[in-house]
Amino acid sequence: MSSESIPKFHYAKWKYYERIKNIPKAYSNLERYYFLKDSTETASKNDEYVDIEHGLRDADKAQLIELLKKDAQSKRLLITGAGIVIILIFTILFMVLRNLKRSRTNINKLSVSKKLIQNQYEQLTQVFKVLEKSHKENAVIMKVVAHDLRGPVSGMTNAAELMLSEEGLSESNHQMLNLVKEAGANALSLINEMLHTHHALGETEPTDLYTVLNDCINLLQFKVKAKSQNIVVAADHIIVSVNKDKIARVINNLIINAIKFSSVNSTISIAAVKEEQEVVVSIADQGVGIPAHMGNSIFEMFSENGRVGTASEESFGMGLAISKQIIENHKGRIWYTSTVGLGTTFYFSLPL
Repeated sequence: MSSESIPKFHYAKWKYYERIKNIPKAYSNLERYYFLKDSTETASKNDEYVDIEHGLRDADKAQLIELLKKDAQSKRLLITGAGIVIILIFTILFMVLRNLKRSRTNINKLSVSKKLIQNQYEQLTQVFKVLEKSHKENAVIMKVVAHDLRGPVSGMTNAAELMLSEEGLSESNHQMLNLVKEAGANALSLINEMLHTHHALGETEPTDLYTVLNDCINLLQFKVKAKSQNIVVAADHIIVSVNKDKIARVINNLIINAIKFSSVNSTISIAAVKEEQEVVVSIADQGVGIPAHMGNSIFEMFSENGRVGTASEESFGMGLAISKQIIENHKGRIWYTSTVGLGTTFYFSLPL
């Protein structure tokens, strides 16, 4: 019989003996019934407590296991992160060391290049010094030679002019003497340019620009007449502080160019205009003009753009370069406008 049936059996006997009025046996079975019932309930309660305790223990174990799992997962993450950080650190250190090695290599290369450049610079400096010395020596020699040549060439030109003034010359002799005179004049022009290659400003003085213009025109009248040209001057008496001889040389160069590149019977117009802070001198011809591709290279010394004049006059490519140096030394400007086939106008300005 099961533990649950025994209390029921005593309960049934208790009720039976109570019905037949057998009180002692009824009481005995009643007592037995409640004893067994209490024992059964106590055992059940103990089983429940045991089950609850086991459940709590199992829950604590499960929670502990979960915490251990989370802790293990966190540690794995930390270990993984630490590993990544270590890898990154080693990678950065490797790159830094490699770049440092490259930098050292580049620094060594730069040091070598710097030494080479320094050596080349020193060599070039020595070469420039030698060239400068040679240039100065050549300039002195050139001026000495030019100075020594000036006298004989001038004498030859003057002799040719005197012989041309004599009467009774044959046509062939007249032509030959003209050729000698022109060659002598060209040679003198070249010699003068060689003697005035370097142009410091020198001393300045108040100068009447109108007087300088007229003096230059009078000196060049023989060239103007040779080509049956005409010079027209429109200038007031304007006083400027300049080196008179050097400004006269600029005007001579520009007028000679106008004569050289103008045709027979043409007109050369010269003007001087006073503006607010400067005076502008212009010399305009009706000549062949200057092609656009030449530009400002015509102001360069020994320019390759030299051309012969309308009467086959030679051009040495120095006059405009010298004129530019002189004008700029006077803090002025020089420029030109030109149309091929119609003529050229040269301008230069001088501060007032």
